[in-house]
Amino acid sequence: MRHRVLLLLVVVMAAPCLSGCRQFVSMWFEPATLYADTLTAEKDGFTNRGPQWAYEGEPVTFDFAPDPAASDYAVFIWPGGTPDVLTNQQLVNTYFRGIGVFKAGREPRKNLIQAFAYSIQGDCDWYHDGDADKWVHHLTRADEADFEVGRAQMEIICYRAEIDIAFRARDRQVKDIVLRLIRDDDSRTLRRVKTAADEPGFDLLGPDDRGEYRVRYTPIWKEVNRVGTTDVELVLTYDDGTQETIARTIDTP
Repeated sequence: MRHRVLLLLVVVMAAPCLSGCRQFVSMWFEPATLYADTLTAEKDGFTNRGPQWAYEGEPVTFDFAPDPAASDYAVFIWPGGTPDVLTNQQLVNTYFRGIGVFKAGREPRKNLIQAFAYSIQGDCDWYHDGDADKWVHHLTRADEADFEVGRAQMEIICYRAEIDIAFRARDRQVKDIVLRLIRDDDSRTLRRVKTAADEPGFDLLGPDDRGEYRVRYTPIWKEVNRVGTTDVELVLTYDDGTQETIARTIDTP
C-alpha cells in the first residue's frame, strides 16, 4: 500500500534582527516518492522498494508522488535521457503516472528512472515539439527557471528467461513436440517447432553425436509470471502413441 508522509519543516533564525526581533518561518511539505507496480513476492502491487525486476517488454507503471499543492508538472527521465512531461491536470488520483518498457541483454540490465516535480515560475521551461514528437527544455533569458519541489528515482532490472531443454528419443520416432508455459492463473501458452524466422515457435537442435536434441525458446513477457517462477513442460509424442513429459521451472523475479 502506498502512503504519503507529511512532515513539518521549521526554520528558526536564532540571530536577533537589528530591531531585536526574531524571524520564524514554517512550511509544510511532502517528500516525493516514486512507486512501481512490478509485483513483489508479497504481491502488494505498487511499492517504492527497489530495485524492482521487470521482464523484457513488460509495461511497468510508475506513480510519482511529490507535494501536490506545490507541483505544476512533473518530468520523467527514462533510460537514455528521454523525457516525458506531465501536468497536474493529468494526475491519476493524486499521482503523476508514467509507463516504461525496457530491454534486456544476454545478462539483466539495470535502468534508472528519475522523476522531478516543478512549480512554474513565469513560463513553463518545457514545450512539446509536435513535428519531432518530443519534449524540449527551453528557458529564455527573460524567464525565471521553474522551481524544483521534489524528486525521486527507481532502479528497474530488466531480464529475460531462456528455456533450454535436452532430450533423447532412444530409438523412437518423435511425432510431435509441444512446449507449454503455465502461469499461476493456469493460463497456458503452447509453442511448437519454429518453421520460419519470424514465427514465435522454439528452435529444435540436433540430434548431436550422442543422439541428444535441444529445445531452445525465449518467452515473451505475456507468457511468464510477473513474480516467482513459471512452470514449463515439454511434451513429446512418439510414433507409437506414447508420450513423455519433461518438466522444468524457470525463475521469473
